[in-house]
Amino acid sequence: MPPPPRPFPSLDAFYVHLLRSCASLHHAAAVHGHIARAHPAASLFLRNSLLAAYCRLGGPFPARRLLDEMPRRNAVSFNLLIDAYSREGLVSLSLETLVRTRRAGVSVDRFSYASALAACSRAGDLWAGKVVHTLAVLDGLSSGVFVSNSLISMYARCGEMGEARRVFDVAKERDDISWNSLISGYVRAGSRQEMVRVFAMMRRRGMGLNSFALGSVIKCCSGCGDGTMDIAEAVHGCVVKAGLEPDVFLVSAMIDMYAKKGALIESVVLFRSAQEPNVVVFNTMIAGLCRTETAVGKEVASAALTLYSEVQTRGMQPTEFTFSSVLQACNLAGYFEYGKQIHGQVLKHSFQGDDFIGSALIDLYFNSGSMEDGFRCFRSSPKHDIVTWTAVISGCVQNELFEKALSLFHESLGAGLKPDIFAISSVTNACASLAIARAGEQIQCFATKSGFDRFTAVVISTHAQHGCARDALHFFSEMVDAKVEPNEITFLGVLTACSHGGLVDEGLRYYEIMTKEYGLSPTIRHCTCVVDLLGRAGRLADAEAFINNSYFHADPVVWRSLLASCRIHGDLERGQLIADRIMELDPTSSASYVILYNMYLDAGELSLASKTRDLMKQRGVKKEPGLSWIELKCGVHSFVAGDKSHPESNAVYTKLADMLSKIEKLSITNTDIPRREQNFMNCHSEKLAVAFGMLHLPQLAPIRVMKNLRVCRDCHLTMKLLSKSENREIILRDPIRFHHFRDGSCSCADYW
Repeated sequence: MPPPPRPFPSLDAFYVHLLRSCASLHHAAAVHGHIARAHPAASLFLRNSLLAAYCRLGGPFPARRLLDEMPRRNAVSFNLLIDAYSREGLVSLSLETLVRTRRAGVSVDRFSYASALAACSRAGDLWAGKVVHTLAVLDGLSSGVFVSNSLISMYARCGEMGEARRVFDVAKERDDISWNSLISGYVRAGSRQEMVRVFAMMRRRGMGLNSFALGSVIKCCSGCGDGTMDIAEAVHGCVVKAGLEPDVFLVSAMIDMYAKKGALIESVVLFRSAQEPNVVVFNTMIAGLCRTETAVGKEVASAALTLYSEVQTRGMQPTEFTFSSVLQACNLAGYFEYGKQIHGQVLKHSFQGDDFIGSALIDLYFNSGSMEDGFRCFRSSPKHDIVTWTAVISGCVQNELFEKALSLFHESLGAGLKPDIFAISSVTNACASLAIARAGEQIQCFATKSGFDRFTAVVISTHAQHGCARDALHFFSEMVDAKVEPNEITFLGVLTACSHGGLVDEGLRYYEIMTKEYGLSPTIRHCTCVVDLLGRAGRLADAEAFINNSYFHADPVVWRSLLASCRIHGDLERGQLIADRIMELDPTSSASYVILYNMYLDAGELSLASKTRDLMKQRGVKKEPGLSWIELKCGVHSFVAGDKSHPESNAVYTKLADMLSKIEKLSITNTDIPRREQNFMNCHSEKLAVAFGMLHLPQLAPIRVMKNLRVCRDCHLTMKLLSKSENREIILRDPIRFHHFRDGSCSCADYW
């Protein structure tokens, strides 16, 4: 046998030193080979050290071969392998080694059972855990604090809190870990009352408090409703009494706890009192400010952005959580340009592959109307999971790209992803907006098969779009009574319902509830709803004052809504001023010119109407062509006003002429409109689509038509008359709402 190299007292000591310095399985195997050649009489201690090296470096299978070859083995030898299998999540092999230990006549110890139970915990294998429990009882080791703590943890992680509590109650001795394991188990199970009882019992027994136990309790308080505020404050007091205030882990947990309960002032005070806040503490405070259920306006989101600047000033390294929260703040506050700068920081720190950052960036660009940039963010993402898919699908629906949303939804299915309830909700909205019942039925079947059939995210919005205002408000009341927290989308549906139903006072009250009681920041869509609500009711001056006092006074969208109301109520003077303002803000949008043109036409100002059309030509503004489409079993058929490119156009025009002749005596035409204009209106796209439906659908089937522009008054009247003369239900979906025409009347009650 060669002498040991200096300065080691023995060969065993030399090889143990080499094994402890091994950084890979390859290194451990090289030392193993050297031992086999130069030191065949290696001690059991050295062989166990080699076994430990294999296990430490992630090689349970080479360790198993070594164990089989060892001339002598003890409990340490087997425990090393049991623990290695446990860390790899190989429950069956861990249990097999435990049984093998007992059969080999080796005395198993508490470490053997602790490792086996850890394997069961990691895998959530309750049956295997009960088997290990039984063996521990047979060996008389189940009542010791080391094994009983492992049993409590195993049962808690497997969701069996009753069994965990029984083990805890019969244990001969308990330590801090026993109490902490039981408390964290109740937290994980959502059993707040039991958690509070155990925590109170722990305090009465004089057990010392540590950051782990307090952290679990704080986490439980964070996930519960407002009723736990008193408990939260009591736990905060325990942290102070225990002298654990400098613990940044607990500080972060308490900031998060208060923020989730809407107690932002307490969160901020706690944050500012932190002695040495690190980036985790900053992240928690930024995220707390960006929680939509606690936000009270742009000021709060701006405060989050200020904290991000402070992170940079202090020289801290931002994390992916920093950026995801800051981007959310930009979305909430509408600071899209600032958000684009943050995007540059994301790229600089190489966080563009993070799922939540990717979805936040997609939201940022879609919210700002930068569709191409949003799609570019989506396509450039290194991996597409359901979070990013849902973000881009909902973004398309939000921007009324309904066909694109459906296309992306089918693409996500083709990629093998399972959509979540939010993706299902978005595509359901898309189908409703497009009025394509067949596709909607397919989505509904898919939702049922996926277990989402009870999901009712669009109930309120659906009733709002169909003009059932009181039903929508009834569902909102039920939602609040059920303690379900409404969000921005919920209130958008409520405000839309009030607008379409002429419920002015109710709408203004719900807007106030949204901003003051729930602290939600109104978006431009909420403000447009309020303007529409006031404008439709004839309160044009109030609507104008509301715009001037809002954050969106420079946005042409809200002014365009008021311009449409000016046309409805014939306020030509106000309409001219508003149209001029819109054309300054957005001179290339055709909608403003068209509304003004029609307003002049309604007022009999034909020369002014002609000048408006000429102005459009001079500025190169082109009117979006009216397009309507109808879905039949053979596919989707589109029609453009006055167009005859459809293969069945002759039959369609003949059918339309026949239907119009039936209602000619009942029609109320505007004699001030030139004959050429009147003839053109008789060929509007929705009339052509309805005529096509009459040709192909059976008598009892309703005619469902989708239109890209708002239905004109002439077509609205025509549809009412056709529904009576043809004895057919006609459902027309324009960008504003659904119109259900039955027996000569419309569901909107001529209020649209």
